[in-house]
Amino acid sequence: MPYCYVSSAYWFVSRFILLICLLVGLSSVHLLAQTVRYVKPIASGLSNGSSWNNASPDLQAMINASASGDQVWVASGTYKPTATTDRSISFAMKNGVAIYGGFLGAETNLSQRPAINTTTPSSTTLSGDIGTIGDNSDNSLHVIRNPPGLTTSAILDGFIITSGNANGSITLGPPDNIGGGMLNIGKGAGQVCSPLIRQCVFVANQAGFGGAMHNDGQEGGSSSPVLINCVFLNNTVTNNGGAMINSCDMYSSSRPLLTNCVFQNNTATHHGGAMLNAGTSNPRLTNCSFLSNTAGYSGGAIYGNGDSQLINCVLWNNGGAFTFFNNGTEAAATVSYSLFDASVTYYTSGPGNLTTTNSPFVSGTDTRLAADSPAINTGDPATTSTTGDLTAVSNFDLAGNSRFLGGRIDMGAYEFSTRLYVRASASGANTGQNWTDAFPDLQTALTYSGNQNEIWVAAGTYKPTSTIDRTISFSMKNGVTIFGGFAGTETTLSQRPTIDNTTPSSTTLSGEIGSPSSTTDNSYHVINNPAGLNITAILDGFVITGGNANNNFSDYSGGGMYNNGSGSGQVCSPLIRQCSFVANQAAFGGAVFNNGSLSGNSSPVLTNCVFQSNSAPSAGGALCNLGQGGISNPTLTNCAFQDNTSTQGGAMWNSGYASGICNPQLTNCSFQGNTATRVGGALYNDNSSPVLNNCVFQSNTANGGGALYNNAFMGNSNPLLTNCSFQNNTAQSGGAMINDGDDGPDGTSSPRLTNCSFQANMATVKGGVMYNVGAVGTTRSSPVLINCVVFNNGGANTIVNNNASLTTSYSLFDTSVNGYTSGPGNLIVTTSPFASTTSTQLAPTAHAINTGDPNTTTATVGTTDPAGTPRFAQGRIDMGAFEWGTTCQGLVTSIRAGNWNDPTVWACNVVPISTDIVQLNHVVTLPTSYVAPIKTLRNSNTGKVMYQSGAKVRLGF
Repeated sequence: MPYCYVSSAYWFVSRFILLICLLVGLSSVHLLAQTVRYVKPIASGLSNGSSWNNASPDLQAMINASASGDQVWVASGTYKPTATTDRSISFAMKNGVAIYGGFLGAETNLSQRPAINTTTPSSTTLSGDIGTIGDNSDNSLHVIRNPPGLTTSAILDGFIITSGNANGSITLGPPDNIGGGMLNIGKGAGQVCSPLIRQCVFVANQAGFGGAMHNDGQEGGSSSPVLINCVFLNNTVTNNGGAMINSCDMYSSSRPLLTNCVFQNNTATHHGGAMLNAGTSNPRLTNCSFLSNTAGYSGGAIYGNGDSQLINCVLWNNGGAFTFFNNGTEAAATVSYSLFDASVTYYTSGPGNLTTTNSPFVSGTDTRLAADSPAINTGDPATTSTTGDLTAVSNFDLAGNSRFLGGRIDMGAYEFSTRLYVRASASGANTGQNWTDAFPDLQTALTYSGNQNEIWVAAGTYKPTSTIDRTISFSMKNGVTIFGGFAGTETTLSQRPTIDNTTPSSTTLSGEIGSPSSTTDNSYHVINNPAGLNITAILDGFVITGGNANNNFSDYSGGGMYNNGSGSGQVCSPLIRQCSFVANQAAFGGAVFNNGSLSGNSSPVLTNCVFQSNSAPSAGGALCNLGQGGISNPTLTNCAFQDNTSTQGGAMWNSGYASGICNPQLTNCSFQGNTATRVGGALYNDNSSPVLNNCVFQSNTANGGGALYNNAFMGNSNPLLTNCSFQNNTAQSGGAMINDGDDGPDGTSSPRLTNCSFQANMATVKGGVMYNVGAVGTTRSSPVLINCVVFNNGGANTIVNNNASLTTSYSLFDTSVNGYTSGPGNLIVTTSPFASTTSTQLAPTAHAINTGDPNTTTATVGTTDPAGTPRFAQGRIDMGAFEWGTTCQGLVTSIRAGNWNDPTVWACNVVPISTDIVQLNHVVTLPTSYVAPIKTLRNSNTGKVMYQSGAKVRLGF
């Protein structure tokens, strides 16, 4: 057996090292053996707290069983200090033990606990209501009564503390008339009671002194708890300190540290509506907010015998004699970088303080900052976050939002947040503050309690609910712009991928909440907008699909979006941009229903939107505008309606009956392939006189009025159409249009058409272009055509009048056309004026060039035609919808954003060729591998080329 010889000194050192290793090892074993105990309202399993399945219903027993370093996890529910009516029994914290509330009851990691903030407060309540429910007189004297010996290693995190009522007697020990919610006993020489309280709400507690909390550090003791992200709400006292009292004398201390805390609507009969600092207590408050606290005598917010220090705080509308009141020559409230009413006095002013005469808060019951609050970005510029430092602010405010959003911290408990992020695949903290920590669903962002004015939504599909409740919808909000179509990495809006009428957004709002194979269980409305919305409520860059409003009343209208402006004085007129409404259904307004009835108003603005494959069995396949006894005058610009179907108004139905007003304005809109089984393949107007400029109607069909049906049943329907093109529309009567002035008592149907073109429209019975019908001996159907071109339309007679008349001037017809009253300047030709049979653009030799009414000005026809070509290219206006000129002969200009190979992106509806000079005024995208040969490329300030993979521009041809 081998031997090892060592000196005695070496032997001693070795034994010492071994001892140290054993101690370290034991310590390590203890750390690794940290215990979590589990609590639920109802016992489960073994009820020993060893797991959620074996959870104990006895919170205090689990606290008592825990050793230093252990944790107690408490599931949602209400817990009381005792099952008896003994008012003296309270919960008590324990040093070294962290008590966490707000769990669902299945979590395996603390990070899995639902977020706790003012938007989603804890679901775990500690209640003193142990006796008769609702009778405070028999409630616990203290919900929590903490003994001496607690430091910040004793943690309470994520609870609502309520219904304590400390109305007991004054005793030699800590009296029973202080601290209804929590009493921290640090009284006595060498005693300490200073726990750490986070994310807790103290609400509706009562006491003689310190309604929610009393920190007692008298007689040589100390009580200086640390409170972070806590709320004190609706607490009351019969004497002093509505929410809190901090108490000590010259040989003791009470210096609580409060950060991101709110004191609201607390009441003291005597002094200190929110807080009273007795003796020499000197709390430090950072980024705290005080609103509507009241004292019967002095100190509506804070009454001080000792000193208090406030930094980055906001105080508003606190009642009583003086917001601050300092009792004694040595008492003072030292305030810096804080905001309060101009009337506030009795404080020592440090740097950066501001006063205001307007509320800095969102409302009288909400301490979030208003958008114009002077508290924004005016906190102490030296304020920073320090991880692990309990005296510093954290990176997050009371709502869980990021601090320092504007580079400098705001005053108050809430940081003003202007933008939220939504990403379906987000896996971060789900705070909505950036792409990493984005909300995973849009509904959370829309109901968020912050002051955001933008919501950015990444690509993906978002539904109004994860349930099958068909009544739940998204709703827009005033002052909030909701942007979709992001990749999920952008830092500026300009980085968002192009969205236009040919490139839809990658972000979809879907009503497909039930079975994917059926629409019968879809949301009634994907978006249901309430009254009160104006154009500050903006939706930009979404596909809205799968709505099915097939129920009763309001739930049978507007499958994609319902805008409810019905009722006297009500308004619902949001702004919708770059959205596609696809495959929505409703009885009225398959995609959108604008309800401005009964003295209300619904007149939204829609720009660059697409309505495709929507349907409505009653009226308005895509869009219904109802001004019944009210107003519905929507404005549509650069919108496309394609393949929508209905009984009346395949694309759009407009009605102002019952003396209402419904006169939509449409500019640069196209209607293609829409169908009505009865009348108005594209548009149906009843007591509605829309204004249409630069619009195109192509391949729409109906039984009557292939494109338009103007009905005078409920009043006048006299649309104004300028620079509009009608091609390949079909019907039995009125291939392009029916003007019906014989369907009501005294209304008229006499549209006025200026510079419009008609080609290849067809009626199988009568009126290949137009069928006008009035009453005997009246002029109730008397349309007017000026500077129009009517050529090569089919069916039995191009124009048919029944007790009606059509007046024309400076217009061009083929030889087969009759049925009109000819004014000056008309031309009859045998050669087509059009460049092709598929377009109403003029041929270079057309007789319509420079032969329009010489008195026509830009005031009546605008400055450009539907292709963006300037009018009056050669001095006198042409007839027809399109001006013939030199704009597209060698110089091709972009008229909107889109793909390079899309003709509608370019003036004159042509894609540039190798001999063209290209002027870019918009963002134009070259598709994958596309090669664009041109002569020269010019860019304005707003013009640029976006290259997809393999795409290029070849210059110099």
